[in-house]
Amino acid sequence: MNLPPGRYIKYNHILYFELTRMDKLPANVMLIDDDKINNFLNERLLKKLGSFDTIHIFQDGESALHFLQKELEDGKECPELMFIDMNMPVINGIEFLETYHTLNFPNKDKVNLIGLTTSLRTSDIDKLKSLNCKYILNKPLTKNSLTNLFQDLLPQAEFN
Repeated sequence: MNLPPGRYIKYNHILYFELTRMDKLPANVMLIDDDKINNFLNERLLKKLGSFDTIHIFQDGESALHFLQKELEDGKECPELMFIDMNMPVINGIEFLETYHTLNFPNKDKVNLIGLTTSLRTSDIDKLKSLNCKYILNKPLTKNSLTNLFQDLLPQAEFN
């Protein structure tokens, strides 16, 4: 497998781009998933494990992109932690990421893109890596998977 230059994290026998380390968890998180039940459970789990000011939830990539474009027009920053489901109607996760990369947020280099998938096909993972997904988590999210993610983001912190 040819990997682009950079540092990687090995997790469950899969290599991922190294996450952008943070001093603290971001205030704003974005969760994009077409499954309402997953969104409800993921939001509860995120709130339990981290102290986020806002969790923006969208059921498709198109509404999430509209939100981001409005934030950009208003001079706001992009959420620094974005969970993106790969299989969604209207605009799927891949199409979302391709369009997201055309936006020019001032804090874009601090954003951690997290792919959510039920597929571990090599071609899917390679596509996510090529679109700078720095971590790929199986759905549904679990306390363990989020704790591992947060510990990678904030190695000095402890999470319940």
